[in-house]
Amino acid sequence: MQNGYWVSITLALTFFSCNSLYQRNNTSDKQISGNPQYKSESLTQALSYINSGDTIKRLKTDDYPVTEDMINAVRVNNSDRVFFKNDSLQQCLIFDMYTDGHRLAIYHFNSAEIPYQLIEIIELYDEQGNPIPNDKKLPELNRLIKKSFPLPESYFTSHKGLKIGCSKENATTIYGLPDKKLIENATEKYEWAYTGDILYDGKTDLKGKPLALHSYGHKVTMLFKNNTLTGYILHNDIP
Repeated sequence: MQNGYWVSITLALTFFSCNSLYQRNNTSDKQISGNPQYKSESLTQALSYINSGDTIKRLKTDDYPVTEDMINAVRVNNSDRVFFKNDSLQQCLIFDMYTDGHRLAIYHFNSAEIPYQLIEIIELYDEQGNPIPNDKKLPELNRLIKKSFPLPESYFTSHKGLKIGCSKENATTIYGLPDKKLIENATEKYEWAYTGDILYDGKTDLKGKPLALHSYGHKVTMLFKNNTLTGYILHNDIP
């Protein structure tokens, strides 16, 4: 009798915990609640030494507080791409997934005015699996955003404290000067590329840059208009 009592308590607590994390149903009105924790990082804080005998600094790659369980909960037919949105912010988060929960790419952008440079970067395919050309991507992207899963505002700030609308100065404080910079149609495109420490051979000249921590290779792309962030793209290489 006593064993049955504790089993009942355990099952009740498990059910309560799961329902606290997800409040969802089988319609497009699914909701997730929560208040993820993040903090803004300076360039110094973003870098770390892997151990006392290693003189090469590591860059902690950025991410978002959206968990793997949350992504799996809304994946359709085990698709490789998941969309989240917040209508109040007019923002969208897209996760391109690989095996074992690896986040191949993350796109965060202003969905009310999608930067053309982001449209060029992101790959979209029609129902037959054919790539959609750049001049026809916008309608398809808007259609997918409209159907995407709503999230609270707190999930649209990265672990490093970056969010759409932040200043260019804040971005460069975190990453330093970009490797590449391009200005096109009043939009500035900044790029940073980092060698991953997993495959680093110890011989390649890093030119003073840190290694991406626990990474096969990492790339950051930021899009600015009027000195404010309109698009943020993170790419994580695979072996």
